[in-house]
Amino acid sequence: EIDVISHLKYLLSLNASNNLLESLPSLTPPLNLLDANFSHNNISNLLNVGNVTSLLTLNLDNNDIRSICGLEGCSSLKELSLNHNKISQISGLEHLHIHVLHLS
Repeated sequence: EIDVISHLKYLLSLNASNNLLESLPSLTPPLNLLDANFSHNNISNLLNVGNVTSLLTLNLDNNDIRSICGLEGCSSLKELSLNHNKISQISGLEHLHIHVLHLS
């Protein structure tokens, strides 16, 4: 089970790509995660990641995400990659300070 990462308070970078994940693991503070890669999975929503205020980079390429909501609490997020998903509407990013956004 990947939810154990919430207990790794010194973890800075996580690559959980290509794992057939259907949802994001529970990421609860005090987590100091700066970089997370969940690409090439079967993730359909962004639940569980919205409270990681330390997160700078998030890669969710090649998943089944349809809606960008749930990131409101990621106040430090600078780079978000959602290439090759099923997103039909872009919203929920208004209050974030994203510098790089990938949506191809």
